[in-house]
Amino acid sequence: MSGYLRRLWSRWTVAATAVLLILTMAAALARASGAETKPLLSPEADSFIDQQTGRYLTVQLMPQQTTTGTFTFAVPGVGLFISSIPARVASKDRSTITLYYDGAGTLDREAKLDILGATRTQTSGVVAVVHIRLEAEVDRAQGSAHAQLWSDNASYTMESRVPQHDADRALKAIIDALVDQDWHMLYAYNSRLLRTTKSEGAFATMMDNAVRAVGAPVRGSIVTVPAYSSKEGGHFLATARLALTTEKGDMRQVRTYDVQVVPDADGWRYTGMNRVSDATPTAGR
Repeated sequence: MSGYLRRLWSRWTVAATAVLLILTMAAALARASGAETKPLLSPEADSFIDQQTGRYLTVQLMPQQTTTGTFTFAVPGVGLFISSIPARVASKDRSTITLYYDGAGTLDREAKLDILGATRTQTSGVVAVVHIRLEAEVDRAQGSAHAQLWSDNASYTMESRVPQHDADRALKAIIDALVDQDWHMLYAYNSRLLRTTKSEGAFATMMDNAVRAVGAPVRGSIVTVPAYSSKEGGHFLATARLALTTEKGDMRQVRTYDVQVVPDADGWRYTGMNRVSDATPTAGR
């Protein structure tokens, strides 16, 4: 796992005992992380994710290496295509690279795909030999890619685009859902990975238990505007500092968090947070 992903996953699990947003989401994420495994490609490999389809291309693009051009192509519901030898790599301009492959490869139908961090994909060890043809164009500077793969009379296309810088809309919706205790809406704003770890009913029950344990959220605000990172680990990331006030009995407390959201099929979605400050008592009603 790359140093970036290791730090990110560490931040996701640090706040598991904090206020209810962390109690629920980070706990689910911790269970989803699983055991660390050796990636198919090196941590320096570039990953490009199609948020609409969940397909992603991971390719080794470090120059002047024998593995340059080696790739995997993940298709949810089908499996993981793996090249047997490197694809032909050519530079179109300073940042754009084209890939072409037409030859033998393997298909792992039981591979564990992980759209949130493509370099965490795990193989099952059981593969079938298939013929693969791949044509792709990637822009490393923008972090975007278009690719099409053909195999066994089927064609799979993926398009990785730079997301719009409008994560503040999702952050406001998350705060509103917390204050309104609208668990259905809050569940919808979890990332795809978090939604696969817990049903909506189980999530709502956990939220109700968290409210009884630590208090109800009564106010929230975005303290800093979202900061958009360069693409790493196959996805873009936006981080913003939030303040959340909870109330239990006559006591109100405020905590601040750096919240991370990633682009998903329906827009930016919550994926983790890092606690910035402990609970601070505040004035009552």
